[in-house]
Amino acid sequence: MLSQLDDAAYDRLQAKAGLLADGLRAAFSDAGVPARVPQVGPLVGLFFTSPDDHGPGPVDFDTAAASVALGRYPRSSTGCSSGASPSRPALRGALRLPRPHR
Repeated sequence: MLSQLDDAAYDRLQAKAGLLADGLRAAFSDAGVPARVPQVGPLVGLFFTSPDDHGPGPVDFDTAAASVALGRYPRSSTGCSSGASPSRPALRGALRLPRPHR
């Protein structure tokens, strides 16, 4: 399986991640929901922000934790199952896509 991940596959993955990030940004903007959707290569994140936040969004653990503290994430996405608590979330990724069943 990993042998199929050539440069072209990574390019396709990054392009699809870009489409996802752009779509999420547009959807949140259209809905008037303040959020930041950073993308680095194929990785896409999601951070809710306060309406008066016009900065780049979270840049470290403390600012990411402040995003979680706004209370807009479902409880399961704060990482509580990994030993974290709502006061100290596991910030491995706010957007988790389900794995396909085999």
